[in-house]
Amino acid sequence: GSISLKWNRLVAHGHITLKSLPVDGQEVVKSIVLTADTDADMVGKHKVNFNTQEVEKVGSNATNSITINGTNLTIDASGNVTFWACFLPCTWNSISVSVETDKATYTLERDLVALNKTKTFAKNHYFCKKNRNIPIGR
Repeated sequence: GSISLKWNRLVAHGHITLKSLPVDGQEVVKSIVLTADTDADMVGKHKVNFNTQEVEKVGSNATNSITINGTNLTIDASGNVTFWACFLPCTWNSISVSVETDKATYTLERDLVALNKTKTFAKNHYFCKKNRNIPIGR
């Protein structure tokens, strides 16, 4: 016998480019930390209802921050770095981005509500299919 299962992506994918980082061109990315507002649970233990696809937080281990290992990331001559991130569906009303290199740490913070640029990452949604920019650079 067999059981037929239908799997959907219950995560959001972000294809993110940080532009015009003020680097000297010789810096190596070590890590990138994305921190959204406190209500945006990006990772943590959750319970999924497969009938309704609702996601419910379990316990208090959810967090609004993720760290991307930057070992294989390069900053181009224009100060741009591109990477993918995968996290729980959430809405960003504010975002803090911290890029740690071998020489310095660069931090940018933006209130996306004030800029009228809130961003919702939905399940089964690839951010790169929509050409939207979140103004987090200079």
